[in-house]
Amino acid sequence: MPHHPWFKFYPSDWRADQMLRLCSPAALGLWLECMCLMHEAKPYGHLLVNGRAVTEAQLSVLAGIPSDQTGALLAELGAAGVFSRNEDGVIYSRRMTRDADKAAAGAVHGKRGGNPALRAGRVNPEVKGALKGEGSSRSQSPEPESDSRILKAVVRSLRGETPWTTEQKKAAWQSKICAEAARMMTDEDHARFLADWAAGEPGARKTAERIDATLKAAKARIPVV
Repeated sequence: MPHHPWFKFYPSDWRADQMLRLCSPAALGLWLECMCLMHEAKPYGHLLVNGRAVTEAQLSVLAGIPSDQTGALLAELGAAGVFSRNEDGVIYSRRMTRDADKAAAGAVHGKRGGNPALRAGRVNPEVKGALKGEGSSRSQSPEPESDSRILKAVVRSLRGETPWTTEQKKAAWQSKICAEAARMMTDEDHARFLADWAAGEPGARKTAERIDATLKAAKARIPVV
């Protein structure tokens, strides 16, 4: 996995992990230091420095904690199942290694032309025929609608001149949820929520549904005049 100056960290997952939350603040701090070291390691997500396993004494220096506490804190994290060890006994993060595997798979698929299911020929026959020029001379890659055309369609729907399309309804709902989330959350949490929602993370979807339910409940309390 190529080096990046940042790595994925999900505060909601961190706080939702019950076994992790049972660990002491000192153990949690040590695990964060380990994650930073594992982000720089090769293979990614393993507690290595220059390709070598980190000893407890070295970890004490790197993490800035007393050497007589390191072993107990690691044992605490291990008992909680926070990390795993490979066949050589090297500590690694399951989440970080999964993220690295996903990134590597995506890079391979991209170099080979994208989705392997599409490259294998499992495409709608009508679409395949059209791509080969069969049955239609119309381009299969039409230019996207201009912003002004899309805006006019939305305005007509708002005026009641045309029915709302499914896409317009979805866009309006997403816009409403995003606006409410921005009002409720800090800028950092809002940015994370938007990124997770766009990535299809289940946690972000549940958050959107809770916001939607809150808005509906508030609307129901408004008296009709």
